[in-house]
Parts: sequence; structure tokens; C-alpha cells
Amino acid sequence: MHRQYGLSHTIVISNGDGGTGYGYEAFQELAAGCKWHEHQRDVYHVHRKVKERLHFAAPEVQEGIRQSIWNHDKTSLALWLDTAESEAEGTDELQDVERLLYQQRGPSGPLLLKKMGSDN
Repeated sequence: MHRQYGLSHTIVISNGDGGTGYGYEAFQELAAGCKWHEHQRDVYHVHRKVKERLHFAAPEVQEGIRQSIWNHDKTSLALWLDTAESEAEGTDELQDVERLLYQQRGPSGPLLLKKMGSDN
């Protein structure tokens, strides 16, 4: 893209499911030379991963986590994740969900949680 278009004044927002070839690094190469690059995972895949990785948690806990993400409610999300942790047999599944939600995506953090303020 940078060969065809001048991206030096452009903000590029990319979206992927996190699978091989659809992660931040693949899109970073495409957005080379841009002013700013943000990468996010789409809501469908985030919700699917929450359901898959929190299979051990009660359905209302999974729904509470999804609603907290949708509403950008960081306080509620922390409470629901604590509830899920109390139901977890091991910590691997829960750590996978937390990594999905909080991992670094670009220079300013995960876009999924960007609107979540500390007072929310």
C-alpha cells in the first residue's frame, strides 16, 4: 500500500481474527510508512474466544464478560474475570482470555479496551 499511496498522513486501522497471517505483524507490514497504525480483533472472534476459553465458567459469567467488553466497563470486567477465576480448575484458560483482552496491540495498547477508563 505504501508504494501506491502516500500513507505518511494516514491512520490505518486494521482488523483480524488473530490467526496465522492475520495478526498485528502482518498488518504492520502493510501499513508501513503510515502516520499511526491501530490493530484490533473483531468482536465476533473476541466473543467466540471468550466462550471457548471460558468453557468451565457458568453461562452468566461468560455473558457478563461479553457485556463488560461491549460496554467498555473495566470495573465490571475485572469483577467478572475474578468470578471466572474462582470457577477455574487451572489458570491457563483464564490467562488466555486476559491475554486476548489486554495484550499490546500497537503503540497505545489494545484498541478493544481503549475506551475503558480507570474510573469506568
